[in-house]
Amino acid sequence: MLAEALEANRQLSELADGLIEDNALLREQVARLAERDAERDAGLERLRADFAVLQRMLFGRSSEKSRPGPPTGRGLPPSHFAPGDSDRKGPHLGNGQSATVTAVTALCSRSYDEPSDSSV
Repeated sequence: MLAEALEANRQLSELADGLIEDNALLREQVARLAERDAERDAGLERLRADFAVLQRMLFGRSSEKSRPGPPTGRGLPPSHFAPGDSDRKGPHLGNGQSATVTAVTALCSRSYDEPSDSSV
């Protein structure tokens, strides 16, 4: 009976050691996931800020309070404008490119580093 008790004690000790190792691995994994989530949250906040800038550029500052009319500015559908009509192009920089296109290009060219930790 003493031998059985000693064997059970040894097995429980091995089980406890295995659980301690598993716990350490799980803690490391949780830390990696928390870091990845924080990086993604930061990237999402950058995208939200960029989106807000683009919304203000497109609709103006009060777009959340009142819905604007058609984006053409005259209440007419876009088909009523000639291809060269300046109302549809936005403010120009003098080089043939609109300020809106330049701002959108600058925002879209930002680097949003996505963590590539595929081991989790």
